[in-house]
This record gives sequence, structure tokens and C-alpha cells, in this order.
Amino acid sequence: MGAKTEEFGGRSVDSSGGGRFVTSRRLGVILALVTYTVFTALLLGRGYRNKDVTNNSPPREDHLRQKMSSLNAFPEERLEEGLRSAENDVFEDKSSSSSLGSIENSNSKKNTEAEEEDWRDSLYHSSVVFGLGYEEMLSSFKLFVYPVDDHAFSALSRLGQEEARFTDDFFFQLLTRSDFVTLDPEKAHLYFIPLSIRSLMDEGLVRSTRYGRFLNKYIQKIRDDYPYWHRTLGADHAVVVCNDYREDGSRNALELKKNVIQVSCSPLIGSQTFYPHKDLAIPPLQRSTNPLKVRALVESVERTKFVYHYGNDSGGLTRVWEGDDDFLLVNEELAIDAHQKNLASSQYCLILMPEDTANVFDALRFGCVPILVSDGRMYDLPFQDVLNWDQFTVIVSSRKLNKLKTYLQDIPQEQYRRKKVLAMDATKHLEWHDPPKDQDAFYMTMYELWIRRHAIRYMEREDL
Repeated sequence: MGAKTEEFGGRSVDSSGGGRFVTSRRLGVILALVTYTVFTALLLGRGYRNKDVTNNSPPREDHLRQKMSSLNAFPEERLEEGLRSAENDVFEDKSSSSSLGSIENSNSKKNTEAEEEDWRDSLYHSSVVFGLGYEEMLSSFKLFVYPVDDHAFSALSRLGQEEARFTDDFFFQLLTRSDFVTLDPEKAHLYFIPLSIRSLMDEGLVRSTRYGRFLNKYIQKIRDDYPYWHRTLGADHAVVVCNDYREDGSRNALELKKNVIQVSCSPLIGSQTFYPHKDLAIPPLQRSTNPLKVRALVESVERTKFVYHYGNDSGGLTRVWEGDDDFLLVNEELAIDAHQKNLASSQYCLILMPEDTANVFDALRFGCVPILVSDGRMYDLPFQDVLNWDQFTVIVSSRKLNKLKTYLQDIPQEQYRRKKVLAMDATKHLEWHDPPKDQDAFYMTMYELWIRRHAIRYMEREDL
């Protein structure tokens, strides 16, 4: 029997295999339709999820239904057209997803900022207590300053005639110009002694062997002229002490050291005494740094260095890392710009206490998390009653320095980032300004004095 040919769609088909051929073509069409249907379903679902972020465009469901209605017959030409249309929809959807990505990035940035804002509470031992107490201090705190002319060697009597170069001078200048000073001693919470041990030493006003005798006479004059020392034996008095000195063993000098609130300049010098239940440490007066310049440098430099140490190492503690590329050890004088760039490009700054204490403040300013190496209690750290130093520093004993690198590498990235953010935030409390700025070093010093205002008052017995 001869083979027959039939016309199908304008083409000749061999009838002997025509059944199989037509069947296979139909299967191909059906498979393509199934693929297109799945594609369409996915696009419909995605369009629904994204409907909140599409603007001024027809609903994707209606758009796709129109395309589906035009494909009610499924010859090969329509199938190809439908597949091309679906492909175009995919590219259009990618465009929508790119704008979606920018929104997601914006949301991610906002989430990061919100997270960092939550961290800021941990900068303080109690942000609530500090906030409430600080506001009360601003509205209520008063100090009476003993007249500087009461004694020829008050050493602060020349202030105002020249620019202050030292922390004690600078603080006293800011204090006397502030609203905290009252001329009525009966309204005062504390009494300030305008005495500078540092000036006595630097200017040679009193021989070093006679500091004790001088202090004894100075306090005795306050006793004789005013009744306030007697009420508390000096416990509601304050003085700035930036140097060590020897008392002469007299009652007056002993009460000055044991009872009076000592505002100590960080770092403590020599064998300078410090009683943490009453004394406080304040940051040193440092050269001013433009905050915009600091921010620009921090944002423009990547932190490619792991640990940075700048300064002398008299104890040889850093020798263990010599030759380690992760540690930048500099023991020679550096230009300020070079030093600041090292700070901004380092994750951690190694601070050997107490000799490197002054470097703590530069490290914080540039977001270099300080590693404080000390084998004892560090009284030098300013405002410890308010600031939670554990949250923005790493504290380690010198006996464990050989394991320091491993310890730092094990710190989670989020914990490191938290310390860095808090370190830079702490800076605002540790810098001096003239005029003072809210919550800067001057106001923090006043707050620390404010929380020490509840002194024990003694009753004198006349029958003894």
C-alpha cells in the first residue's frame, strides 16, 4: 500500500508517521503552555507581594490576564509571542526588584541606626538615673567659691589674665563664669577651694619641702574666717588636685586629703592618693580637634590594622608581637596627622596603663577601641560613676597578653562594632570646650560633684 500525504496547516506530512509527529508536536505545545502557566503564576504571586511598592501602574494581575486572553488559541506563533511576552515581564519585574533593593538598603540603614541608638543606653551605668540627675543638677546645683584674694599664694588669683594651659586653671575659669556659683554660702551645696598645687610647684611659690606647712596655714585661715569647714570637717568641700604632694601630718592637711572631695586630673601622678568613695577623675585638657575633620578621616579610611600601639614600652610588654603584621607598634615620635591616620585605620588601640593613659582619649575620638592593660584598679578613668567603661573598652591583665590576639579574634563582629560606636559616643563627655557644651567634660565634672553633695555633717559638742 502506498503512502498517503495529508495537508496540515499548509504543510505536507507523511501519513505513515503522521500520527506520531502530530502527537509529539501537541505534547510540545502542551509542555510549553504548562511552563508559561507556571511562569505566570509566579509573576502573579510576586506582583501581589510587591503591590505596596508599585506606584501609578495597573495591577499586574489585570495586565497578565489581558495577555492570557490574547492567547486563547495556541498555534506555534501565538505560543512564541506569549513566551516573549512572559520574558519581557520577567525583565520588567527585575526593574521593580532593583527599586525594591534600594528600599531594602534604606530600611537596613534605618535598622542599623535604631540598633546603635539602643546601644547608647549601655554607655552609662544607668541612663535613666543620669538623665534625671543631670537635669536636676542644671537647675539646682550651687557652689560657693572662697575668695581667691584671701591668701597671697592661692595660685589661681591671676587666672583670667592669660589663656589657661592646664586642666585645673581651665576648669576654674569655666566654673567662675558659670551659673553654678553663688555668692550666698548658705545656699551652697558644696564649697570650692581655689587652690592649685600644680601652680605652687610650677611657679616656685612654695618650696617643695614646705607644701604641708603651706596647706596647713591655708586651711586654718578657712577655718578661722568661715564656719563651713567645721560642720563637716571639710567633707562638703572640693579642690582640684593635679599633682602629688606631701602633707605635714597636721590635722588640717590630713582632713584636706581624707575628707575633701579631690577632683583629680587624669592620669594620676606619682603616688597621688585617690579615695574612690569621694574623689573623682577628670580628663586632661588636650589640644582641640575639629570634629568634622575627625569624622571625615574616620569615614574615608578603612580599618586595615588590627592593633595599634603608640608610645614607650618601658616594661617590654609589646615585644611578644614584634614582627606580627597584625600589630602596628610605634615607639618613636610621630607627626599628628600620621598618628591620627593610624588611629582611624586601626580596630583596637593598645593602652599600657598608667603611662599611656593620655592616649585613651585620642583612641576613643577616632573610634579605635582601647585595650586597657592593667593589673590593678584603674582610678584614672574619668567619670566612672556615670560611664560604663567596660562597654567601650577591652580590659586585660598584663599576665594574659600572650593570649590577647586570640581573645580579640574571638570577639564577635557585632560586639566589636558596638564597642566602637560607644567609644566614639563617649568622647562628647571627655572633651573640654569654652564656652562649655551640654554634657561635655565641664558639665560632667559638675554632675560628679553634684552626686557627692550629701556629706556627713558633724555636731560640735560644747561640753567636751
